[in-house]
Amino acid sequence: MDSHKKHTKHAKIPRRSLGMYASSEIAFIGAKCGDIQNLTKQIISNLSDAFQIGYIDADHASFDNPEKGDYLEEGAHVFLSDKNETVTLNSLNTSNQFDQHIQFNECDLVLVNGNHFEAQHQILFLDSSKAKSIEKRVNRLTNVLAIVEVDTTIIPSPVEDVIPNQHNISRFQYKDTQAIKQFIASWMAERKPVLNALILAGGKSTRMGENKATMWYQDTIQIERLTTILQSKVESVFVSCRQDQDIKTDLPKLYDRVQGAGPLGAITNTFRSFPNQAWLVVACDLPLLDSEVLDQLISSRSVKHTATAFLNEETGFAEPLITIWEPKSYLRMLQFEALGFTCPRKVLINSNTHLIKPKDSAKLMNVNTPEEYQKASKLLG
Repeated sequence: MDSHKKHTKHAKIPRRSLGMYASSEIAFIGAKCGDIQNLTKQIISNLSDAFQIGYIDADHASFDNPEKGDYLEEGAHVFLSDKNETVTLNSLNTSNQFDQHIQFNECDLVLVNGNHFEAQHQILFLDSSKAKSIEKRVNRLTNVLAIVEVDTTIIPSPVEDVIPNQHNISRFQYKDTQAIKQFIASWMAERKPVLNALILAGGKSTRMGENKATMWYQDTIQIERLTTILQSKVESVFVSCRQDQDIKTDLPKLYDRVQGAGPLGAITNTFRSFPNQAWLVVACDLPLLDSEVLDQLISSRSVKHTATAFLNEETGFAEPLITIWEPKSYLRMLQFEALGFTCPRKVLINSNTHLIKPKDSAKLMNVNTPEEYQKASKLLG
């Protein structure tokens, strides 16, 4: 045994890529607080249709903009200040970074007044009246995305030392708000979570009497049919199954960690290994599923929502097992599991889910019995 090998007390699992608050956050630093507040409200108004946005600021003794509700009216998901009485959509009495990650889990982007708080990325303002102030906060400039010129083009010398690549950083005039909003929108588009696919094949197929993933349709077993359709739509395709299953496939397998946890357990197990990616989850018993159905779902994907799913117009509920689950859904599903609920449809019903009407609901036919299998085979010819 290697005596020099470092002992690890706790198991290491992949973590979500988060900053102080969320996966994407920008501190606006170096301008008057009123200018920062004015710009952030415009950004929130412009981007709130596509993203859940939070805003963090100090509750100044003489707050530059006392109408705190404005941020929520502009579309902010959360407005948080360092005063508990601040108007918010949620009860936000955050005490540490773990609480902040939980409270801001639904946010895709958090904007921060960098004069008072730090964030993982920054936009630096060049305001001559705030030069001394920014010099005191130079240690906060760790990942400068852009520079906004308020009334000067000169970067204070102590600040230059921490921005070695300043000549490659985009510059904007403060009044050119449209360009600044477009820059942030493009930055967010680049950070859109990669979409993978997960085929759920771990059920015991009690009603069918045989493994539904390996049943034949049109001279091809079902798991191969799904693989062929999915591979051209997503980054990678995985299959979720039990360790005792004999499923012949070249796909990487993610084995159930908890027996009997059902589809929700399989999905959370997948996020446990890949928490920063989105997952298009497809049950193995949808033989009529085709490229057109997947194209509609993927093109309708909304990263602002917890998930994107088809609406079952007969039941009025979402179809949980052909759904795109965003990374933010991981924590949401774990909350339901902790409360003793293992139904993914219940998660969708009680979460911020983007529901779309299928162009052809017949293609979402679920096959669980030999009779349904015969019907689906006949429809496929």
